[in-house]
Amino acid sequence: MIAISDDDGLYLLEFVDRRGLEREVERLRLKLVWAQLMRTPYGQTRTYAKQSETIGQSIAYRAVANANGANQIAIVIPCHCIINSNGNLGGYGGGIMRKQWLIDHEK
Repeated sequence: MIAISDDDGLYLLEFVDRRGLEREVERLRLKLVWAQLMRTPYGQTRTYAKQSETIGQSIAYRAVANANGANQIAIVIPCHCIINSNGNLGGYGGGIMRKQWLIDHEK
């Protein structure tokens, strides 16, 4: 396995023979959204739009969604807590049923 971390935390823990690993490592260079994701209060949700505002990019909600989708540390970095402005859950790599369960469980 390969682990990538710094003094602030763990960013990648993955099998070295995983297809696309180089691309995953490259994505780590773009960790604009992760710092804010880690500040999401436990048991609360935020919208993609609110997350984009907190990083100073109010119209970048699609970039926030894409960055959430690249989350390699599911549950620990709570990308499941970010929902659509209309209250719908949006997407989730682990499946919408898991996203709903996690949100309900944390409440």
